[in-house]
Amino acid sequence: MATYKGIRGSKVQSLASDPTASESVGRVWYNTTSNVLKYTAEGSGAWASGGDMVVAKHVMGAAGIQTAGIVALGTPASLTSSTYNGLAWTAVNDALTLRYGLGGAGTTAAALIFGGHAPPRTFTESWDGTNWSEVGDLNSGRHYLPGATGTQTATLCVGGAPAASYGILNESWNGTSWTELADCNTARYGAGGAGIQTAALIFGGKSQPNATQVVTESWNGTSWTEVGDLNNARGDTSGCGATNAAALCYGGSGPAPVDVPNIQTEKWNGTSWTEVADMANSCYGRSKIGSSSLALAGGGTPVSPTVATEEWADPSYSIKTVTTS
Repeated sequence: MATYKGIRGSKVQSLASDPTASESVGRVWYNTTSNVLKYTAEGSGAWASGGDMVVAKHVMGAAGIQTAGIVALGTPASLTSSTYNGLAWTAVNDALTLRYGLGGAGTTAAALIFGGHAPPRTFTESWDGTNWSEVGDLNSGRHYLPGATGTQTATLCVGGAPAASYGILNESWNGTSWTELADCNTARYGAGGAGIQTAALIFGGKSQPNATQVVTESWNGTSWTEVGDLNNARGDTSGCGATNAAALCYGGSGPAPVDVPNIQTEKWNGTSWTEVADMANSCYGRSKIGSSSLALAGGGTPVSPTVATEEWADPSYSIKTVTTS
């Protein structure tokens, strides 16, 4: 009969305390304190609580990854910015121009925020790790923009309000100025976004007059193509993803004037969306930070803005006890 040593090449370790779940994948050990045999199991993605935000806000500019994120501006009207280190948020230097519903891209050392309201803004600001500076304006002022579609020197600004004609606009940033490119197919604002400047994804959002969308479009650097729809129509949604082949869509709201927030999460595999684990807090306008496997959802609003933060991990790991019957 096969033994653990024969399979693994080592004996079962005896430990006084459990290792972390992420460190112990594929291992079996004997816990000498509780006198039980344990192992780590891999499960599907799940949300967990993170550190509270410094200031309650929603529809803010955001950039970065789960363990190094940045948010700025948002509503209630505030110039405040803060960064996240994987455990806690810390206040950093303020942005320059009050607005909300703006787009964002980049990292905590090199971020970009653009657009916003009110009125519809063209302003773009660049973050160098310490301070915000004004750089080249958008060609068309608009707000409720997708984020997470590039870097500080190479990103897209797609869709947005206030008018239907603005909702199809697509501009590309080269580090100095914005250039208009091919329009998207479905006019919308408050959509989610993912990917990079040459391979992006937009999904959901609202179209005039406030009808929520399921439409997803993929960008190849030249044109937009409609691909698989979301399972749940939503506007003011959040989303992130490193490419247009792997994205996460979370939160959002129903059509105005009710704007009922939701807790639904969907994952994109390059072809279709699949419903995965719900969020703990029903919110819209949460931060758009991270990837389809490690996302950061800070703030948002169910009725009034919240400081709550949730972290998405896929796959998730948990320590189990070996049982016999």
